[in-house]
Amino acid sequence: CGACGYSTCREKAIAVCQGLAEVEMCLPYLIDKTQKALEEITTSHAALASAQERLVQAEKLAAVGQLAAGVAHQVNNPLATVLLYSHLLLRQLPAADSRREDVEVIVSEATRCKSIILALLNFARQDRLLLSTFDLNELVARQLATIERTANELQVEAVLAPDLPAVTADADQIAQVLSNVIENAREAMGDRGVLTVTTERLGEDQVAVTIADSGPGIAPEALPHVFDPFFTTKPMGQGTGLGLAIARGIAKMHHGDLTAGNRPEGGAVLRLCLPIQADAENNGATIG
Repeated sequence: CGACGYSTCREKAIAVCQGLAEVEMCLPYLIDKTQKALEEITTSHAALASAQERLVQAEKLAAVGQLAAGVAHQVNNPLATVLLYSHLLLRQLPAADSRREDVEVIVSEATRCKSIILALLNFARQDRLLLSTFDLNELVARQLATIERTANELQVEAVLAPDLPAVTADADQIAQVLSNVIENAREAMGDRGVLTVTTERLGEDQVAVTIADSGPGIAPEALPHVFDPFFTTKPMGQGTGLGLAIARGIAKMHHGDLTAGNRPEGGAVLRLCLPIQADAENNGATIG
């Protein structure tokens, strides 16, 4: 191109070897080097943005966890008293007493509050990973069998990879993640539709469980917030908004991830990615 002042690239190369010219005097070389630098900066910025997003999420979970723990412990004791005396009152009322219905409402609502408090405590507590080696396909099959027994109009399709390796993780907590995600999909479809669960191996060191439903999908404005604590699209009184936040926290504890999106053909899809071998040093890690 002549940008370096020499008539040919060969002459320029000879001059460089003789110490009479610099490599940087070559315009194509500089363009190529600048392009590589730009690609490295773009990759670095993407990694930085991803790390910043994870940090913001972790700070949210930590702050909400501390608040949840304090509120839960303060409310739990008086709530237990309400439940105790409402049960006693219910036992004392005759079966034909018209007041029984009112007391039963008190018992029902107090019990629901207790389940919310339990969810808060589960969210806030520091969990240890009790690692064991187990068959992920078998764990998924057990979760689906429970669903099939209780949902007559729901069609369950399982596509389980036959070559899936055994996973070393906390089986109980992974079961909790699957249960939360499957229950959300089931509720989104109103106990009818098609629930598809797929397992697969990702490379040499990861496996994935993908749960897709044929429901209405996740609204675009709700998608960025589905893992935020206390965010829910369910009607008032029907959800705490902690299920998916806890589920993703468990995935992160295993150095994995839980992601959400929509299928092109309709319906939501959530994907749990896990390392085949969980890090033993992660024992004692906290959710969030």
